[in-house]
Amino acid sequence: MNSYSIVVFEKRPRWEPELQRQFEGEPVHVRGSRSISDIASATAPETAGIAVLDFASAPADCLQFLESRIDQSSADRPVIVIGSRESLGMEWNIRDLGVLEFLTDESCGADLARLCRRHWKLANSSGMEI
Repeated sequence: MNSYSIVVFEKRPRWEPELQRQFEGEPVHVRGSRSISDIASATAPETAGIAVLDFASAPADCLQFLESRIDQSSADRPVIVIGSRESLGMEWNIRDLGVLEFLTDESCGADLARLCRRHWKLANSSGMEI
């Protein structure tokens, strides 16, 4: 059975507990992080991992993290960004930095969990490791 992981960068817990609830009883480990520097090393290589960034928590840190991934030969982990209405105008700039999905903070936990499942399924069907 595959094991999956999600690391959530946010200053105040919101998405971490919501995703833990969404994946209760499934082989998914959801971990919160209050520091953007923890994101790069947060998922074990033997698991399929996704990073979720709460853009409003620290926009400059999130952009710096995303820009640092561009120099890598391949992005090591898929990234989903949760923005606010204020950051909606930056969606395409953020996507240009390699973000797979951009949600607004008005989205629900079920939407975010569905996106994670979709990306795991796509990666598994194509034989890619995430």
